[in-house]
Amino acid sequence: MDALSVAALAQVRSIAAALIDARRRQVALPLFPEAVPDTLDAAYAIQRCAIEGWDDAIAGWKVGRLDARLSERYGVDRFIGPVFARDVVHVEDGRTSVFRLIPDGSGAFEAELVAFASADQPPHVAAWTRAGAAELVGAIHTGIELAGSPVTGIGALPTTASIAAFGNNAGQIVGPLTTLMPGPMLDDVTVTSSVDGSEVRTAEASALPGGPMAAMAFALEQLHAFGMPLRKGQFVSTGAVTGVHEVATGQCWEATFHGHGRLVCRVHAQDRSDMDV
Repeated sequence: MDALSVAALAQVRSIAAALIDARRRQVALPLFPEAVPDTLDAAYAIQRCAIEGWDDAIAGWKVGRLDARLSERYGVDRFIGPVFARDVVHVEDGRTSVFRLIPDGSGAFEAELVAFASADQPPHVAAWTRAGAAELVGAIHTGIELAGSPVTGIGALPTTASIAAFGNNAGQIVGPLTTLMPGPMLDDVTVTSSVDGSEVRTAEASALPGGPMAAMAFALEQLHAFGMPLRKGQFVSTGAVTGVHEVATGQCWEATFHGHGRLVCRVHAQDRSDMDV
């Protein structure tokens, strides 16, 4: 943010404040606050400002996909966003967890593989390969990213909106530890996403460009650039294997990681009566 003009910095802070307020109060924003950022730098500046204004520690990071226009413009196809500690739920195989959707906000279900760091990210390493990233991984869990935002229809906006709005992450379900480690077997994991008992899509982890470890390497490079290195015990949720699936209140979603268990998630409307607003 140091390179931004005074006016641009004021706008960054104003947008971040609006996003923080809506997330804290769990109320929808029919429109993105002010203007959707038109560059990755501006989007990440808002994200970092929002992180600084949020009263929770970062437990990990999600990796998402840039839209085609931005990917062509910047030569990268991914982005990262924070996952906060209070939004992480650890569940056993087959147990049902809850995704609380902000009424009139946005929500999506993403079946993912979650890589936990076994050591702190070396601060002097700027460029990461898949093999190098794999050496930092100590455990792989099944998982579901609960992509969500107060911003209505955020998925239809340029991806810079998602980046700015806390990376469009509302929470993370972390399933059991698997026997998987980085390598061909990880890329070959087959995942099926279903809603209310009907299959939506089946795909292998290799459907992610370069596989899960390419996502891990990307996250490490971004975190190095941001001066926020991954710490031992933090995780990277490596991307939506079967795609991004919009959710609606009352639905029951399942992610089956063939040979590695099943996670279940039921979508409820956020009940603000229990919240301190």
